[in-house]
Amino acid sequence: MNLFSRVGIALWGRDNAAWAQELGIAERTIRRYENGDMEPPEGVWRELLIHVQRVRDTWAYDQTEEDGWTELADQIKARRSELADQIKARRSLATRLFLRRSGRRS
Repeated sequence: MNLFSRVGIALWGRDNAAWAQELGIAERTIRRYENGDMEPPEGVWRELLIHVQRVRDTWAYDQTEEDGWTELADQIKARRSELADQIKARRSLATRLFLRRSGRRS
């Protein structure tokens, strides 16, 4: 089970319609994220992080539950960092390719 699925189930159970409504995303897209066919964009991870932190801060009734929500939040933060690094690498590569094609050097 991927991180998106674990977070969604922890927040809203297995009801994809609830996930879609809370995140403002079509159920079809939710299923694609859940199946790993598509990577959720950074904005979706940001929304999930907000929801996880809110639940942790308001509803966690003991340290064990709070730790579980904190762990999910940390995993989301790590995933967002990975995505940001991938975007930077793609932009850098695209810039180098553009400069090479135009006869300039980076």
